[in-house]
Amino acid sequence: MRIAFFIDDYLPSVHGVATSTLNYKQALEALGHEVFVVAPKCEGYDDHDDHVIRLPSAKNYVFDKREMAVIYPGLAKKLDEYQFDIVHSQMQFYMGVLAHSVARRQNIPHVTTIHTLYVELVNDYPFMVTAGLIAATAAFPMVLRTKPILPIASREQLRSMNRSTIKDIMSHQGWRLMAAFANKCDACIAPSKHLERILVEDGGLNVPCYVFPNGIDTKRYRRASADNSPIEKRPGEKFIISVARLSPEKRQRTLIEAIPHIRDKKVKLVLVGGGPYEDELRQCVEELNVGDRVIFAGMRSGDEVAALL
Repeated sequence: MRIAFFIDDYLPSVHGVATSTLNYKQALEALGHEVFVVAPKCEGYDDHDDHVIRLPSAKNYVFDKREMAVIYPGLAKKLDEYQFDIVHSQMQFYMGVLAHSVARRQNIPHVTTIHTLYVELVNDYPFMVTAGLIAATAAFPMVLRTKPILPIASREQLRSMNRSTIKDIMSHQGWRLMAAFANKCDACIAPSKHLERILVEDGGLNVPCYVFPNGIDTKRYRRASADNSPIEKRPGEKFIISVARLSPEKRQRTLIEAIPHIRDKKVKLVLVGGGPYEDELRQCVEELNVGDRVIFAGMRSGDEVAALL
């Protein structure tokens, strides 16, 4: 089959969705499928892979200054030449909408995977995510050709309208929008039963939903050697390791705040990853005076992470 993954942010970015997409691509290719990834162009990065289709992009100064695809009329038509058999959107906004258009033009199945717990994003990025959800509320009915998807609020919520109430309303709206997108697809994938349940119960998902946990390249860990670890472990030391983007929803601050309560001074916290929260986390380390017990390892390759673990 000729399979196309559509993703808003691919390599060289290092985060869960990009890693999951790469793992799926490699696994499906090993089974004999021809797999493409359609993603925004990343300035200065060479994929060395003619099956990665890069689209025109612009900097997104609202969120991490990442490259964002420039979607314009006629773009879906330009992808007709690839004659995909199926499209798989890994995100539901810019590239997800493009995947929807491509599937509709080529009359092929569209599968979407919903990776994100949006309630956490609303809590941690209230203004940015709320603005995005409002934009999606306006745009989705037009691009998906569905009925308006308006926020729902109880009488109690309307009476006590405050920041917390608005977050609750927009969190619910996020699930409804994601489910509305998925309901226009042929199937939906969720990486956990928990996420599937929320999509069905809170969002109103009614298309087939399959639970597939994100895969792991076990060969990489079998061949890994501690000698190649990017962090030196001294005799007797024990590491608590977090591998994630440094951002509020990943809860690294909670881990840092727990370190002073661990009496064994040889227990250290290793934070692998980069992100917008790094300065604030470093300040937290300084305030708690645990600089000798928290290691910022930066962004690391998959092989380096395997060696560290």
